[in-house]
Amino acid sequence: MPWNDVECHPSVRKNLQRALFNNMLGGTNLIYGPTGAGQVAVARALAQTVLCETKTNDFCDVCPTCIRVRNRAYADLFEFRPQKATYLINQLREMQYSAVMQPYAGDKKIFLLHDAHRMNKESANSLLKLLEEPYPHNLFLLLTDNISGILPTIVSRCRKIRLAPLPIDDLSRKLTANLPARAAETLARAAGGLPEMANALQASHYLEIRDIVLEWIKNVRERGSNLISMADEMAKKTQIKADSPEDHPDPNLYFLDSPDLTKREKDRLLEKYCVRKHLTVLLRLIRDGMATVSGMNHVPFLNEDKREEIERLWNGETPQTMIVKFEKTLDTLEGIERNLYMPLLLSDLLLVIRRGGEAR
Repeated sequence: MPWNDVECHPSVRKNLQRALFNNMLGGTNLIYGPTGAGQVAVARALAQTVLCETKTNDFCDVCPTCIRVRNRAYADLFEFRPQKATYLINQLREMQYSAVMQPYAGDKKIFLLHDAHRMNKESANSLLKLLEEPYPHNLFLLLTDNISGILPTIVSRCRKIRLAPLPIDDLSRKLTANLPARAAETLARAAGGLPEMANALQASHYLEIRDIVLEWIKNVRERGSNLISMADEMAKKTQIKADSPEDHPDPNLYFLDSPDLTKREKDRLLEKYCVRKHLTVLLRLIRDGMATVSGMNHVPFLNEDKREEIERLWNGETPQTMIVKFEKTLDTLEGIERNLYMPLLLSDLLLVIRRGGEAR
């Protein structure tokens, strides 16, 4: 997959290739933008370009080095993620130790830091010290969706690479390689033009989950289902089966591979994860409903292929009542994070989803 196939804005691709051609990439690069804008794809493409055996200022994706980098099996490529809420100081010490050593396989050692904003004061200062006294054989790629969460002194030492969403039509065309045109457009809209977000939505079965959530809304608003029993079923039926994070390549599933958690603890975390995913889809459907009842025809519809069904489901609502539903969904997500009793949270939410015509 050469640079022409990397899912990022054309201007970003052009600027990076120019920097590579002029040998102006720099030793520390901060790749930032909204969640899912393509930070990981751009970082891996940079790593492959720097290390590729056959091409200059591009990569072939077929040489042994490119393949090992793509498979995260290259000896001089180190990927780090926060082990807990923030990076642990031991992770930074490991990075410092590796940075001192000469490359094993090539000319460069590449350090890829996911969620670089998730550092406490101690780990951030440790990283800063490493960047202040860089070794010429090191290349640091810092990835974030929250640049304001990174120490300004770290940001000032980085070449900043800002990623913006792709035009919906461009992303939709890319997605048609694996999806029907209608489904590709829906995912592109739901992702807001963010390529990694679109891939994540596809991998996490967004379209299937959306159909489940639409069925919830129908059951509550049109069929008068019992809210308590339905809430209990919602918590159970959103479960997915996975033995390890590799089955579902979402970094939020890191806990499935943790040796420190019991099966019961993993099941509880998995239940929370799945319900959160479904409620996030619900937010998108409420957002489309808000656009419908407000008459905002200029606002892009995220689920265009389900427009008629969504308009029918939210018939009789007002902008005020839709705002109440949106805020209640956010409150429910917050309650889940606080480990409040999930069936009660969901039954309260379903009650608000059922109500129409008046805001509380």
